[in-house]
Amino acid sequence: LAFMCDPEVLILDEPTSGLDPLLQRTFNEFLLQEQARGKTIFMSSHIMSDVEKVCQRVAVIRQGEIVTIEEVEKLRQKAGQRVTVEFGDAVSADEVARMPGVSMVTSHNHAYHFNVGGSMDALIKALSRHEVLRLQAEEAPLEEVFLKFYENPQAETAAPGTR
Repeated sequence: LAFMCDPEVLILDEPTSGLDPLLQRTFNEFLLQEQARGKTIFMSSHIMSDVEKVCQRVAVIRQGEIVTIEEVEKLRQKAGQRVTVEFGDAVSADEVARMPGVSMVTSHNHAYHFNVGGSMDALIKALSRHEVLRLQAEEAPLEEVFLKFYENPQAETAAPGTR
């Protein structure tokens, strides 16, 4: 209904909530087509995969205040890399947590998963003291970036004029 009069600006609140995955994808593709046609779209969503696919910039709101407005890619860069490592020798979670730049350590099936901010070189040097069976690194998902803002009040990087 919102698209019938071909508006230049759209304000959408949780537009894919309740849609099955196929309809979510179809709707997101439609939004991208509308963006390509020059439409401005404001969208609130708790579905970070939708935000990653559709949005160019995001605002993080905590307790009713905007704590940052950033391009999606810049927010991801701030989160660093999501790393999975499996060791051939015994390594404690505490030791992994003390490695350079490591945060948000979890373990599952003899593998550790964590975020790395800063130099991957420093982490690789620390890892080289152990037998590494598997190492995988990828960009941290946007959901983890948002969690940092909610879990750590000092994570604020408010854009000028937003506070």
